[in-house]
Amino acid sequence: MNQDQIKVEEAVLSLIDLYVKEDNKDREYLRKYRKNNPDSGLRKEPFISFYNAFESKVSHVEITDFLYHFGFLRTLKTFHYSHHAESLIESFEKLNIPIPHFVLECQKEVIHRKDFIKGYFELEKYKWSQSQREDFLSKIQKEAKNHSFDQKGEKEYLKTKFEETIREVRKIEKEIKSRFGYLVEGFFDGESFKLSKEDLNEYFYHSEIASGGYGSFFEVYKALDQYVCKKNEVFICKAFLSGQNNSIGLELIWMAKPKFEIEYVLDKGYNLGVWNENYQLQTKRNDQYGHGKKFLSNLYHLLIENSIKAGIHYKEVGEILCKFFKVEIGNAQEPFKTFQRGNPKQMDQLKRTFKLS
Repeated sequence: MNQDQIKVEEAVLSLIDLYVKEDNKDREYLRKYRKNNPDSGLRKEPFISFYNAFESKVSHVEITDFLYHFGFLRTLKTFHYSHHAESLIESFEKLNIPIPHFVLECQKEVIHRKDFIKGYFELEKYKWSQSQREDFLSKIQKEAKNHSFDQKGEKEYLKTKFEETIREVRKIEKEIKSRFGYLVEGFFDGESFKLSKEDLNEYFYHSEIASGGYGSFFEVYKALDQYVCKKNEVFICKAFLSGQNNSIGLELIWMAKPKFEIEYVLDKGYNLGVWNENYQLQTKRNDQYGHGKKFLSNLYHLLIENSIKAGIHYKEVGEILCKFFKVEIGNAQEPFKTFQRGNPKQMDQLKRTFKLS
């Protein structure tokens, strides 16, 4: 940017800062029930010259809208939506006024926010992966053993860990409210995100304003991520203490209200000798309902849409089932191809044996 461009930008920003100052004065008059403000700076220079300079290009109303929206951005230092940025930049171009660096930076940030929110929901980034859950569970189990002499002591340690983690969540919630003026309690329960894309945009928008506008996205995101991580920890601790730790991994693909609960399927398979107490698959070649990956594929296709969520890619389901039931994945180019479809004859036998009607 050369010196002339810098001077133009400084002049534009000085004009809009003066506009914001005078507009706030007028609003103060209105709050005091004055019908008019005879001394309004908006009816004087440099605004008279500004209107005169551009009324040949656009209407008086369009100039007023431009000043209002630019002034609003200058005050809050962040856009609410990306299309607001597009609209303001179109106004700059229509008036043939150089777009200040400040405006372009605000536009970059709101586009980044929009893209982030889109990916956050589509990829379910708020939910820990199976490996993250397993790593955390392994970590707290190891801690419990190092701090205990027996199983009772381990459980007491984990109960204390659970209570501490809940307190940490509450502390994070209070910090976010103090820093950003936003209540995040109830955003996430460790399994499902309770907000819509629109709701999450509101969180970022208002929190960025409270943090000084553009440039604060990452600060706001870090606070949210810290909250979400702790909620995931609470979810894992709770599952472990309630005896549901055996199903960690499977709940990633299981419905919230399934026809067949995870524990029903696990108990049934164990009682039938299909897997052992460690949930390691015990099927053999030529078994009537399949062996290894083929058995898991048949089970998957029996339970899809009534117990296992539809819409999850078969490769993801295959990986979770293989890891949980300790079936070797192998090094094939498409190791989960088997999960594309089940064997109808074997599925019928499995359905009868497991009583999955």
